[in-house]
Amino acid sequence: MPNKLWKIIGPTDRFEPGSHTCLTIGYEPVVLVNNDGSFFAFENRCPHAGRPLDQGERTGLILTCPFHGWTYNIKTGKNIDDPYDEQTLKTYPVRIEDGQVQIQTNQDPGNPE
Repeated sequence: MPNKLWKIIGPTDRFEPGSHTCLTIGYEPVVLVNNDGSFFAFENRCPHAGRPLDQGERTGLILTCPFHGWTYNIKTGKNIDDPYDEQTLKTYPVRIEDGQVQIQTNQDPGNPE
């Protein structure tokens, strides 16, 4: 079972309100969003077709896949178009400690970074 680790991403002021930043944590492609001071992180992979989501249009917490138009809530991962769809967007817990943004991710104990 993988360890759950908090990865320090950087100081909060590095991420402007409204911005999104593409990251790789371990082998996981992640997008970090600053939505007016609230931070959210999700996998940079559409659960529908596996395509990257970082160029998708975002309005508040709603992200639209740039390839097929599916919409997801970046806080819950739920598919907005079909809330009963089991293909949810993978989200990651985010916290702020000592002014630093941290993302919790699963890491292989043999490959912590």
